[in-house]
Amino acid sequence: MGKYENYTFRLVSAINEVFNEESEHFIASLDEIDATTLFTALLGASNYVFNDLTDDNKNLIEMTHVLNSLAVQHIVKNSDK
Repeated sequence: MGKYENYTFRLVSAINEVFNEESEHFIASLDEIDATTLFTALLGASNYVFNDLTDDNKNLIEMTHVLNSLAVQHIVKNSDK
């Protein structure tokens, strides 16, 4: 498993913990979640981590540009696989 796949797997596992009623990280059941709020919060979390790691101060719109650029970069890099 490569670094990207490992990060993805571990992040999905961590996110799933907030929907697991038996977890200490439980927030709410999936059927109680508002998708707009959830995905905006995930964007906010990504933005927070990015700004913390880079000492930058991007807002949510700027962060979407960063994420789009990373998505294109990932697809181009892996297009031959």
